[in-house]
Amino acid sequence: MKLKLILTLLAGLTVFDPACSDESIKRSEYNRMPPMFVYDQYDECLFSDPDEVVGTYCMVRVVVKPDNASSIWRLIETFSSNTKLHMNHALLDRGICVIDVAETIARLKVDNISALVVPKFEIEFPYIYRYNSFRNVEPYKKNYSDLMAAIVNTDLTERYGLQAYTEIEYCDRTGVDEFPIDGVDIAFLVFIADLIIAVIASSYYDASWKSSNGLKHYQKDLPCKKSMLLSSFSLTRNWYRLVSSSRDPTSRELRFIQAVRFLAVTLVVYAHAAFFVQPRNGWVIEQTYHDTVSMIVANASQLVTTFFFISALVFTVTFVKKIKDSGRTPGLMEIAVIIVNRYIRPRRFGFWYDAPSRSQYFPAYMYLGVYVSGIIIGFVYLKHRIAGKGIRSNMWFRVAFLSIFIIAPAMFLSSRIFYEYEFPKPSVWMSVYSAGSRVLMTILIALGFFGITFQVSKTLTRFLNHKIFEVLGRLTYGTYLVHYCMVKIMFFNVRELSNLGMFDLIVKTCATMLISTLASLALVLMIELPISALQKQLLQTFLKPLTHNNNNNNNNEPEDTERNAGYTSEESIKLQPKALKSVI
Repeated sequence: MKLKLILTLLAGLTVFDPACSDESIKRSEYNRMPPMFVYDQYDECLFSDPDEVVGTYCMVRVVVKPDNASSIWRLIETFSSNTKLHMNHALLDRGICVIDVAETIARLKVDNISALVVPKFEIEFPYIYRYNSFRNVEPYKKNYSDLMAAIVNTDLTERYGLQAYTEIEYCDRTGVDEFPIDGVDIAFLVFIADLIIAVIASSYYDASWKSSNGLKHYQKDLPCKKSMLLSSFSLTRNWYRLVSSSRDPTSRELRFIQAVRFLAVTLVVYAHAAFFVQPRNGWVIEQTYHDTVSMIVANASQLVTTFFFISALVFTVTFVKKIKDSGRTPGLMEIAVIIVNRYIRPRRFGFWYDAPSRSQYFPAYMYLGVYVSGIIIGFVYLKHRIAGKGIRSNMWFRVAFLSIFIIAPAMFLSSRIFYEYEFPKPSVWMSVYSAGSRVLMTILIALGFFGITFQVSKTLTRFLNHKIFEVLGRLTYGTYLVHYCMVKIMFFNVRELSNLGMFDLIVKTCATMLISTLASLALVLMIELPISALQKQLLQTFLKPLTHNNNNNNNNEPEDTERNAGYTSEESIKLQPKALKSVI
């Protein structure tokens, strides 16, 4: 009874968050500041008939000039000083449409628009992109900078008694900024055309071998390697490679990891969708930092810990399994190949350096301990996977497993104190918290792994082992690759601002996740699985398998413990020891 009471109190602490209801500023005071986002109608400005006056639409970055005599400026300065919870209200975004320059100047009612231009002053924060992201910006800056400054400063002076430095970020003009297809576009179109032709031809060739077995034909190997090579891009065969389940006991036991991967990527997409959606005002964004769900998503370090731990564990299980199959311990050459394939190849090597972007990534050494822990747990699992199943009846282990559902949310929410309060740095206790939180999260993940593997909660294990997660988990890598593109397509092509309510955000996130998953499905069926099948056939040809299984009726099964849904049937081939490097 006491245990239940303690668990209930702990759960209540993780849910009740008084800071969520405490507003740092009244809405009436907030509205005294200039709105951060004001845009003229883009479509009405540019989409005109040929005989009408050509319009010009410019995005302008506006930096409010400090003026201590202004109460509004003091409010902006004070409110924006909390950079953790509030946006910089001294930096404004304006979308301005100019149809007729002379008419626009006449509306300003000034003799000389240059008098409204504020010279550039010392700006202590980044306010505009400097990487030549937009074409033909300089001509627009030369012709429209003074006019844009006059328009912005007239409005700020009349309504708020403020002035600002302005700089054009980019401009669009009807019928002018339309760029022809270049060589890169043509190369991409040629690649897509070749890929479609290969898929159609391979699918037709594969179908020509089909006899009276119906769709079971696509679940079996063809008689010769040449036929398997030519059918590598077969759409139907690759579909069965994607949806088929592995019969390997280890792969089936660990298939719940696919569900964890899918749920983690869903949270990532949710976070990025919330970040890129275009709100009506800064208030909407700032209030999300007082929201419990947003705080959980914002604490990305726990997701990174989960990613490193699972990656190390899965790699260890797969690596040891391949060593057993090959019958030998890897030498220096094999270790070098492992390093190239598992670390150097996936690393991001950029040819340009963007300090603000790079600072958002965690240093590698911070999660080295987490990765090593994943390797250790992988070996522990392999050694005690059979005997360990008896642990499910241990009361203390069951209590420890159930405590995950209380401690883990509390850890996610613990980041709120660093948003709400400012602590002096450097700080010993913050260093201990930073390292200790990763250690504790690693322990929780390990407990969760063993608890699900050994079915402490059969309902949870059954849910995570559902077939749908097995397929979706194989698509998560492609989903992660394309989701940024899909987010930008959905949110950057809009012509109006959003309210960014929870329901709206969930709808947009689900739509982004759906479109990204469909795009990932196309990538997997047309590129990933075909290349994997080609690689397998070519390696078997050149590495001379030691033994063959003459039974060609084995199902084509993916190795679920690896990232991709490879088309592998371990019963059909045993690799020589030298072939170890090809499968790691």
